[in-house]
Amino acid sequence: MERITGSGRGVDRIEQEDRVFHRKVRAGYLTLAGRDPGRYRVIDANRAIEKVQHDIIGFVEDILG
Repeated sequence: MERITGSGRGVDRIEQEDRVFHRKVRAGYLTLAGRDPGRYRVIDANRAIEKVQHDIIGFVEDILG
């Protein structure tokens, strides 16, 4: 959320939801990832954006083979 608010662009309908909503959504996705780790990847987005991008690219390359 800090990246969104710091970006200078407006927020969309989902981003306007309160923290409780976002925590519930996160918990739901973490549950799915825990049940099927071969299908879901959890990326720590609290790091520098370059590291997050590196992880995303690596995961996509793994999927595409």
